[in-house]
Amino acid sequence: KQENVFSCGPTTLSMALSYFGLNPKKELFTPSELEEKKGTLLFELASKVKKEIREIFPKITFFSYYHLDDSFNKISKKEKIEQLESEIEKIKGTSHMESVDKRYLEGILNCIKADVELNHEIFDIIDIEKALEKSPVIVNLTPAIFRKIKARFSGHFILLTGFDKDIFYYNDPKNLKEEYIG
Repeated sequence: KQENVFSCGPTTLSMALSYFGLNPKKELFTPSELEEKKGTLLFELASKVKKEIREIFPKITFFSYYHLDDSFNKISKKEKIEQLESEIEKIKGTSHMESVDKRYLEGILNCIKADVELNHEIFDIIDIEKALEKSPVIVNLTPAIFRKIKARFSGHFILLTGFDKDIFYYNDPKNLKEEYIG
């Protein structure tokens, strides 16, 4: 069960690894001081796990409305690093949203440097259903998903565990119960 309001990401990853029979060391998923104050972003989580664990989840599919476009998958690692460093440099403000944007891009940059395979694309329910046929899927939901708006705010990690027609089943790290949305 997640220890505080900001530890849903590490807890969800731990739940997913348990599915594969792994018992991750707690210190691997303990949020840093920054994360305890602001939460864990997907890429921060992905860049911290050991290489053996990354082999279980070989690719992260994500989409960024604000900073990247479809060409991101087609450029070299060096070009990705240069593009991300340039985008990070452009963020000069100190507002909460600018801070989240900067952490988001730094997380992507750290993943690329750690050789985490990233796939930048729009994905849909069919893609998620196909992935669920193989294993649970870690999802970071934002309020925007339910309001159908663009938003930069990261919300809450959950572990999708299955689906049936129009219903998705998931485990919520907040209460460790299986629930459903549909």
